[in-house]
Amino acid sequence: RSSDLAGNVSAASSALSVITSNATITYCTSKGSNVTYEWIDLVQLNTINNVTTANGGYGNFTSLSTDLGRGTSYTIYFSAGFKSTKYTEYWYIWIDYDQDGTFESTELISSGSSSSASTLSKTFTVPSTATLGSTRMRVTMKYNAAPTACETFSYGEVEDYTVNILGTASSYKAEGIDA
Repeated sequence: RSSDLAGNVSAASSALSVITSNATITYCTSKGSNVTYEWIDLVQLNTINNVTTANGGYGNFTSLSTDLGRGTSYTIYFSAGFKSTKYTEYWYIWIDYDQDGTFESTELISSGSSSSASTLSKTFTVPSTATLGSTRMRVTMKYNAAPTACETFSYGEVEDYTVNILGTASSYKAEGIDA
């Protein structure tokens, strides 16, 4: 039912049922088994600026989050720390845009290799179809081979973060109220 300021009340409309989900999304595990010689030492995206040392092969940084807008381009920065020799590392970064708990190939925002300790970067655009809300970003650095999102490998490291997908600026419009 709806009513106006004059006290007029409409007839009841059809019932609407809403079901909300309290399901927690579960992600696969992934980690490096040995971080003696190389590890992730920087991940920077928007308001995340995480400088670390070796985290035992996996760093759960999901308590760190940043907002990303649909259809907006961002640059992510990342780098490796090395004990001494600089090895070839493969960097793969995914964002679970559809929030289904799986990192699909269409959600890969960066892939490539480097044997540099310098800060690397990759610019990507959040798809306009990305599901709104909080989701997982996985940063994987694997020695000498391309990683998958869900594996345990010999040398390197994995770090997980949270990103919050927001609508584009054009989707926020002030609602006018008739007097």
